[in-house]
Amino acid sequence: MIHAEGLVKRYGPVVAVDHLSFEVKPGETFAFVGPNGAGKTTTLRLLLGLARPDQGTITVGAKRLPPHDPEARADLGYVPQKVEFPRGRTVAEVLRFFADLRGLDSGAVGRAIERVGLHEFATRRASDGRPMLRRVLQRWKRTEQQARAERDRDGKRHHERVE
Repeated sequence: MIHAEGLVKRYGPVVAVDHLSFEVKPGETFAFVGPNGAGKTTTLRLLLGLARPDQGTITVGAKRLPPHDPEARADLGYVPQKVEFPRGRTVAEVLRFFADLRGLDSGAVGRAIERVGLHEFATRRASDGRPMLRRVLQRWKRTEQQARAERDRDGKRHHERVE
């Protein structure tokens, strides 16, 4: 869950985000759409903890942590509009890259591919279809979030990593 209330971000005299409030519930996919200069990138930077708002608050997850908290980052997923990787990498290799970033063990990709039925994509070149890769990454992240929510409901430790 993400809760943003009254976000304001200024860069000198320029107001990039002006009193923005919204909520994203667990399992929802959320996107910002708007013209250049509307504050989409600035808002994402605030949500990811890469910048701090001048006013307002952002909380992430059931513990309502600030986005710059390392534990909160485990509850956030970001898939950019344009994903670029070195040519020739397979979907499985790209997923391995993301698993490494999240500190997951060497079997995480295989288990994720099995769990969400990505066998048909695993050996395809990621550069063969960026929309396809974006769907794969979104599907994996959504499955990871669902698994975390199930474990939280079962009373297990929230900070354990989901594979």
